[in-house]
Amino acid sequence: MVRDNRKIAVFSVVMTCLSQSCGGGGANDGPSTTDGAGGGSAGSGPDRGGASGAPASSGGMAGTPGTAGAPGTGGAPGTAGAPGTAGTPGTAGTPGTAGTPGMAGMPGTAGMPGTGMGGAPPLSGLATRPKNESCLAPAPPGNDTQIDLVRVYAQLTTSMPVGLFQAPADAGHLWVIEKGGRILRFSANGNGSDAKVVGTVPVAAGGEGGLLGLAFHPDFLATGELFLSYTISRGGLFSEIARAQWNGTLIDIDNRKRVLEWPQPRNNHNGGWIGFGRDGFLYGTLGDGGVQNDGEDNAQDIEDLLGSVLRIDVDGVATYANPPDNPFVGKAGRDEIFAWGFRNPWRASFDRGTGELFVGDVGQGAREEVALVRKGENHGWPCKEGFRDNRTTAPGCNGGYTDPLHDYPQQDGRSVIGGYVYRGSALPSLKGDYLFGDHYSRQIRVLRRAKGWQKEVLVATTPLSRLAAFGEDNAGEIYAVDMDGALYKLSNTSESPQGNFPARLSQTGCMNSTDPSKPGPGLIPYEPSAALWSDGAAKERWLAIPDGTSMTVQPDGDFEFPNRSMLIKQFRRDGRLLETRFFMKHADGTWGGYTYRWNDEQTDALLLPSAGSVVVNARTWNIPSRDDCMVCHTAAAGRALGLEVGQLNHDFTYGSGGSSQVANQLETLARIGVLTGLPDSRPRYPSVEEAGASVPDRARAYLHSNCANCHRPGGTGRGNLDLRFSVPLAEMNVCKAPEFGDLDVAGARLVVPGAAQSSVLSLRMHTLGNARMPAIGSVIVDDKGTQVVDAWIAGLSSCP
Repeated sequence: MVRDNRKIAVFSVVMTCLSQSCGGGGANDGPSTTDGAGGGSAGSGPDRGGASGAPASSGGMAGTPGTAGAPGTGGAPGTAGAPGTAGTPGTAGTPGTAGTPGMAGMPGTAGMPGTGMGGAPPLSGLATRPKNESCLAPAPPGNDTQIDLVRVYAQLTTSMPVGLFQAPADAGHLWVIEKGGRILRFSANGNGSDAKVVGTVPVAAGGEGGLLGLAFHPDFLATGELFLSYTISRGGLFSEIARAQWNGTLIDIDNRKRVLEWPQPRNNHNGGWIGFGRDGFLYGTLGDGGVQNDGEDNAQDIEDLLGSVLRIDVDGVATYANPPDNPFVGKAGRDEIFAWGFRNPWRASFDRGTGELFVGDVGQGAREEVALVRKGENHGWPCKEGFRDNRTTAPGCNGGYTDPLHDYPQQDGRSVIGGYVYRGSALPSLKGDYLFGDHYSRQIRVLRRAKGWQKEVLVATTPLSRLAAFGEDNAGEIYAVDMDGALYKLSNTSESPQGNFPARLSQTGCMNSTDPSKPGPGLIPYEPSAALWSDGAAKERWLAIPDGTSMTVQPDGDFEFPNRSMLIKQFRRDGRLLETRFFMKHADGTWGGYTYRWNDEQTDALLLPSAGSVVVNARTWNIPSRDDCMVCHTAAAGRALGLEVGQLNHDFTYGSGGSSQVANQLETLARIGVLTGLPDSRPRYPSVEEAGASVPDRARAYLHSNCANCHRPGGTGRGNLDLRFSVPLAEMNVCKAPEFGDLDVAGARLVVPGAAQSSVLSLRMHTLGNARMPAIGSVIVDDKGTQVVDAWIAGLSSCP
């Protein structure tokens, strides 16, 4: 989408042998179906021993002793047996004579419960489901203002929308463009159910490409003319602006006329916004070409349109003319350029009150910026990033730069989404102020004009998943476009901010009433097999869902949680409590991440409103902000990370001491009614150190846990990597040159078979700083994780 995350391996948060036949099918101790016969049959998997007696299926005489099993040789993998029907208990049969031990076979596939008619059910780690009366997700903390985002057009069905528009003089309809090329039109006074596809542009939609912009001619009501901005593959990749005709029902896409095209070296940093200024000219944006740090020196090259804001005259000519007062008309430089020195100007707008042009320019590794753009200005990229110096010795970096109106560090967000100056009437306190947002933080922010463009957070907690753009209707009201398909309107809620969110860990209703470091009675512990790397911190994890509800296994193995569910993770370093994190599914179905930092006395933890830190033994532990939580907990990954079939399909010790019970986590959750929909086929992700697991499986499980939450279809990671455990190597898209920086390694590829030292996927895991992956939550290299990924790469002989 919008951001160059520089991600090859990203982060994730928390967490197939079944309990009866882990590592192969053992002896099948199912009851006989005849009166009193107690002999079981020998197992089909490795380590086969003899049969043993089992209860008869009906009351009667003692069963005949089972005969000794023959010695087992290396067994074939055990096949999944269908669950047996429990037989009526009879008199215990005489134990069979033990069989001669067999030679160890290779590990078998996890078997289902025994094939006999009365196969014993698997063990449960918990005898009953704990009652949960108090550990329930509260309402979100609320925002400091009475302004919020309200869902609108809830019946609209759209896929990856990237823009919302209203045609001049037609307040009755709204238009949405989708990244994949569709254009939808629907009633502005309905619920979106009447939306019609009025045109489909053939686009190259990979990476950040696709249909990126739409602009109605100022005289659209009379002319029916509109303009489209998109990327297209035509013997290479191009950015193209075209004019098309609206006939009142459809857009004539087939007969559109190309206005301007420019070759694109990559499918990222394409810009793509277009809009008409007060002067009647068409403006547009192009990014720098997509190489890390503008390594191709495009943004400062005035003979290249990349990295620029363009201005062209589209009236009275077949294609376009250049306004005579453009800065480079009649001198060196491209005549179309209005301003230059931009990295990825994804979204821009004109203030309908003043005519000023505002651009949100996505940063690289340090700053995001909002620019007020005027003719002939050099906005500095890559010489500067925001207000800070960056690549000052690059060609063209000769000074004379225009500073941004505002910039902010990437701790506060990682992809600025340019918005609009508010000129509506519903929110008078915002009149004349500039509204914008961030793709990752999902916050809505405002620059106050009367306060020297001072920034304020307007809506701190939003229901957005992936903010793609803002839209403005003819009345000046502002909308937010979520790439996951929802539209929201900035509205006055007329409600006071909510102030009942628990300020202390001890007030959450989840922890022990006398010792908040311990779980309360409604919590269920769990542990993923391939855990997220957290800089070596020790972690405890619990879940709690409302009584009478259950989690449901989805087709991809993730769990769907009921509203008001609570997921809790507690961190310690060197025995000292650091923080206790909550990931909550609120009553309205939205998720939110919150953390409580432990006090020095270790008696309680306080809610943090933003990011924080703790120093333990001269080492700093960084605590993520609420926005950071949502960067990792992506919608594509199901929000709740680590709670999935492959992560919980292993034994766990419930309780402690003499009352402890070892059992499979999936079976336990299912037997107590907390989990439904368990599939027969259940993968298992090994830990990075698991003995007996192959190097490829350990490496792929590590990448799944630490990277695949972003790097998967629909995820927020850049490029088209798919690092999920289940994806074949040929479909991971790692056998190619990196799109977002080669880390100065000649001939680098994401994965070079046999050469981890040339594989960017590995190098980003080994490095610290802006190029590091994961980008959040870790400042220490995971030696064991990098070793197993490097070993996997070293063992590859080819890359499909």
